Amino acid sequence: MISSRLARIFCLLLAGALGLVLPARAQILSTLGDSLSGAIGITVGSDEVYAASFTTGSNLTGYSVSSLTVQNAVDTQGVVSQNMGIYANSGSNPNMASGTLFLQQTFPAQGNADVLYTPTTSLTLAPNTTYWLGITAGSNNTNGFEDTNKTTYTATNGWVLNSGMSYYNDSIWTTYSPTPNILFSINATALPTPEPSSWALLGLGCTALWFLRHRSRSL
Repeated sequence: MISSRLARIFCLLLAGALGLVLPARAQILSTLGDSLSGAIGITVGSDEVYAASFTTGSNLTGYSVSSLTVQNAVDTQGVVSQNMGIYANSGSNPNMASGTLFLQQTFPAQGNADVLYTPTTSLTLAPNTTYWLGITAGSNNTNGFEDTNKTTYTATNGWVLNSGMSYYNDSIWTTYSPTPNILFSINATALPTPEPSSWALLGLGCTALWFLRHRSRSL
């Protein structure tokens, strides 16, 4: 009887604690709203990387990235060897050895197109941390991205698009332009964070378990 009562109390307290976890919030950083007026298509060669940096918000448990959307300049329809990646920051450039690649869906017809990229593995970004979004290519192709003077972006929960864009070629990183020129959005979710009251309920549950267990032994 004691064990049955014990189980019921613990389950109620645990359910209460879990119920007080903060709900996950949609998190999107986007530059896709920029005008394409005067833009030109930039092709990405097999030995090149174009990268723009951003800093995540302050959610204590970080963010789970589900997909990227990139405004591509499509010249060849179908699947080509071009990937996106999110990389850790190393100094003032991406650390290409620490990235998570995103695979693109089939390119649509020729012209400007928003192309969806999905991660090859699960990806969690730490809070208040700088990362790089980079475009790479496994082989030379005539697809790339729209190069435009981006001036605005939308973000929630403290995410920031940093100024400057880096370019990699011939084993050297250089500054490509004073403003990020990749039109993209990062689709992510803020991971749930327990409130202090949740931890208090869990502590109360453990105390109740300890008390009932010792009481049953003394009977």
